[in-house]
Amino acid sequence: MIKNIIPKRIFNLIAPTYHGAWAYLGAILYGFPSHNLKVIGVTGTKGKSSIVYLAGKILEEAGHKKVATLGSMGFRIGEREWPNVLKMTMPGRFEIHKYMAQAKKAGCEFFIMEVTSEGIKQNRHLGINFDCALFSGLHKEHIESHGSFENYYRAKQELFKVTSNIHILNADDPHVGLFGDFMAKRKITYGVERGDIRAEKLELRADGASFECYGTRFNTHLTGKFNVSNCLGALAIAAMYNVILCAKFIKP
Repeated sequence: MIKNIIPKRIFNLIAPTYHGAWAYLGAILYGFPSHNLKVIGVTGTKGKSSIVYLAGKILEEAGHKKVATLGSMGFRIGEREWPNVLKMTMPGRFEIHKYMAQAKKAGCEFFIMEVTSEGIKQNRHLGINFDCALFSGLHKEHIESHGSFENYYRAKQELFKVTSNIHILNADDPHVGLFGDFMAKRKITYGVERGDIRAEKLELRADGASFECYGTRFNTHLTGKFNVSNCLGALAIAAMYNVILCAKFIKP
């Protein structure tokens, strides 16, 4: 591999071009499979894995075709699941497009994936046609490879620059304003305290939580406000795809 023969300092300079070339090659090789899927990208310091998982389950429960998910927790295409042993949330080279091609072949309608700042920095997202982008929140963590907090959030902003249909934002996050000015056909916010989709009559318990949203009572074994926020993010995704929210989607 080229990165094994080039000094690390030099490779780091050319890494975005290297990974970007592989990404586009993958898209070409597999026939741009993302154009036949509704690709939902979830970015943020925390909450990505939970939102991807929950949104996938909700969309399937709502009667949509098979759903594919990709992230740090593993990969899923319909009922087939396997662990992520690649040690990266956004796989490089042809991997993402390969999974998308498999999802398309399996008859999936949605492909929900975690999108990391490191993956965007390395252009691993190139060649993907994103239909929806979700921002879960921003914390001053994991910024070592970016050099500054500004570089960190600017990397995440790229997802919203390349997604023009649906934007979903966590209104509770103090940095939400950094992501609100990008153009999209439809936008929605969510949050425990504020947002278009928010938790009403919230009850936090040692074994989970319950809340109301648009007149429906939801229960979950996930604990803490943070996980309630993740549930709301997943419900917001479903709402933007015309799913009527009902209690069966967040199971006790």
